[in-house]
Amino acid sequence: MRPQTHRPRVRRLLVTMVAAMLIFAVVTPITFASSTAIPGFGLLEVRTEPTVAATIAIDGEVRNTGHLRQLLLPMGEYEVSFGQVDGFLTPPVVTATVRDGDVTEIVGRFVPGGLVDIRIDPPDLEPLVTVDGQVRDRGAVTVPMAEGSTEICALAVDGYETPPCVTAEVKAGEVVPVTLALRAGAAPVEESSPAGAAFASLLSEDELAMQRNRRINGPFRVSGDFSANSPGHWNEMASAMSRDFSSARWSGPTRFGGDGRVLHLNDGGGYSNDPPWQVRQMAHDMMSAAYAAAITNNHAVAAAITREIEWQATRPNLDYSNRTRWPFNYYNDLNPLFMHAVWVKDYVLAYDVTRAMGHSSPIVERWFLDLAELQEQALHANLRSVFPNRKSDSYANRASWVNQQAGQTARFANGTPVAPKPRIMGWYNNRRSQQAGFYGLVGVVLDNTYYKEEFKRYAREWVMFGHRVTESDGFFGDHMRGNDRFPQLGFSYALHALESLVPAMDGLARQGDTSLYEFSSSEGAATGTGGTNHYKTMEGVLGTYIRWIEGSNPAQYTGSGLLPVSAAGDPHYRIQSRSTQTNREIVNDAMLLLPANYYNRTDWHDAIMRVGTPSGFTATPNVVGSISGWRTDWRHRFLRSLDTNPYPTRR
Repeated sequence: MRPQTHRPRVRRLLVTMVAAMLIFAVVTPITFASSTAIPGFGLLEVRTEPTVAATIAIDGEVRNTGHLRQLLLPMGEYEVSFGQVDGFLTPPVVTATVRDGDVTEIVGRFVPGGLVDIRIDPPDLEPLVTVDGQVRDRGAVTVPMAEGSTEICALAVDGYETPPCVTAEVKAGEVVPVTLALRAGAAPVEESSPAGAAFASLLSEDELAMQRNRRINGPFRVSGDFSANSPGHWNEMASAMSRDFSSARWSGPTRFGGDGRVLHLNDGGGYSNDPPWQVRQMAHDMMSAAYAAAITNNHAVAAAITREIEWQATRPNLDYSNRTRWPFNYYNDLNPLFMHAVWVKDYVLAYDVTRAMGHSSPIVERWFLDLAELQEQALHANLRSVFPNRKSDSYANRASWVNQQAGQTARFANGTPVAPKPRIMGWYNNRRSQQAGFYGLVGVVLDNTYYKEEFKRYAREWVMFGHRVTESDGFFGDHMRGNDRFPQLGFSYALHALESLVPAMDGLARQGDTSLYEFSSSEGAATGTGGTNHYKTMEGVLGTYIRWIEGSNPAQYTGSGLLPVSAAGDPHYRIQSRSTQTNREIVNDAMLLLPANYYNRTDWHDAIMRVGTPSGFTATPNVVGSISGWRTDWRHRFLRSLDTNPYPTRR
C-alpha cells in the first residue's frame, strides 16, 4: 500500500476556563509507513504543558500519565480529560476529532492556581457573586483561579447594604477564604432608566420591564388571554430554561471536497452539511431561554447558554475562518452556507441578552465575526457579478440580464396574468437576505462598523431591486415561487427574508441610525420589462407585506408554472398568509411588529396581531415553508408586541 499524504491542515481549538488557562488541539499532516497505514484510522497524541503527573483519559479510560504518545484510533470524536494535580488548575474536558491519516495533538495547559472559597454573611443570603466582573453564582461558591490578584464582589440584596468588594491574592495550591458581609440597612434604590435606555442591543429596559409584567399579568401568559385561540407561550419560554442545552450538539459538516472544502448542496454536499433540525431547534430554545432568563434574572441559565455557544464555537469543522474548509467564492446562495446563518443567528440573539447579564465570551464573539466575514464575502462575491461597482453604491454598470423578465406563474381572480417581474428581483431572495441579516445583526450586537455598513448596503439594494411597489399593490423577489401543493411558499420565503433583515435594521435604529427605516430611492426594479425607475421607501415596501397579510392587495393566485385560468379564484391557490388546505398560518410576520413600533403604525400592529381580521389564529399556529415551523412563533409576539419607545429618535 502506498503511503498516504495530505495537504497541511492546521486547526487550533481554544477553550477558556479562567484567565490564561487553555486547551488547544493541533491537526497536523503525517505520512503512515506502509506497514502501519490503515484506512479509516488516525493518531491521537496528548501531552501536558508543563509536563506534570496528570492522568490522561480517553472517553473516560485512563491511558497514560503526563504524555500519551501517538495512539492509533478509528476516525471519530473522543473526549480527552485530565486528572487533578496539586497546585494547578485542571484543564476542561475537550473533544478531539481523529481524522483519516492525520495526527491530532491535544495539549492540556496546567496553570498554577488555587481556590477562592467565597462565603456570605449571613449565610442564608444569596446575592449574585462576581469574580473579576463576571457573575459566577448566587451565594457561597468556591472558584478555581489562576495565581494573582482577583476581585470578588456581591451585588445588592433588598434590605441590605452592598458590601465592599474584596481583593484576594491567589497562590498555587492554596485555598483563599473570602467573606462578603452584608449588613441590614436601607434597600438599594435603583436609578430609573431614561426612555429608550438599552438593556441589550435589541432589548430596552422599558421593554424588559413590560415583559416582566406580562409574565405575571399577560397577555400571552396563558392560553386565550389575548384572543380565542392565542396560546400561552410564557410557560413555553420558561420551560426552555430547564432544557439540557448540551443535548443537541453538532460537530459540523462531514462532506468535503478533495481540497478539503465543505461541499455545497449541488456539489455532493446534499443537505448533510446543514445544521440538523434538532440543533437548530435547540438554538431557538436557547434564544427563548435567554430572554426568559433576563425576565426572571436567572444568571445560572444565562451563563449556561454562553458556555454552550462557546462549545459550538470551538468545533474544528465549524471554524469559519478556515479558508480551506470555507472558501469565499464558492457557495453562491446555496445550502449549507445560508442555513448556518439561520442557525447561528439565534445564538447571536441569545448572546445579546446573556452578555448584557454579564456572561460574555471572546471566543463566542470571534466565532460570530468569523461567520459574518464568510457570509459577507460570499454574498459580495455573488452580487458583484451583477453589480461590479456596488461597494461604491453605483449600479449603472450591471449585468445584461438585470431587466429581463422572469417567467409568469400568477393570475388575478379574473384569469388575467400578473405582469412578470424583472429577473433581478429574484436575486434578493430569502437566502441572501438570511446571509446579510446575519452579518448585520453581528455588526449591531458587537458594534462592528464594517458589518453594519455592508448590511445597510444590502438592505438598500433589497428595497431598490427586490421589490416593485405601488400604492395599491406590491411584488417581492420570492413572489411567484409557490407550487400546486403549497401556493403560499413564495410568501413564506419572503417573510423569512424579513425575519432576518428586520432585527439588524431595528438594532441600528435603537443605536440612533434610522437611515434604513427612513430610506427612499427612485432606482431599481419597476415593470416586468425593466421600464423606468420609480420611487420606493422602506416604509412603503414593508407596508406591502402588511397588505398581503391583511388581504387588502388585489387577490393573486399561483401554483407550479403558469396557473391555469380555471384555477384562478380558487382559495387554495391564493397568495396569502395562510393555507386553506392545511389550515396553517404563516406567523413569522411577527418581526414586523418592530418597524410597526418605529413608524407608530397601529394599523400594522393590528394586522400582525390578527385584530379584526377574518383569519384569526389557529389553535397551534405554525410557520410554513422550507425552514420549518419552529423558526418564529408566538414567542415573538410575546417579546415584540410592545408599546414602548426604544429609539433615540422616532417618527
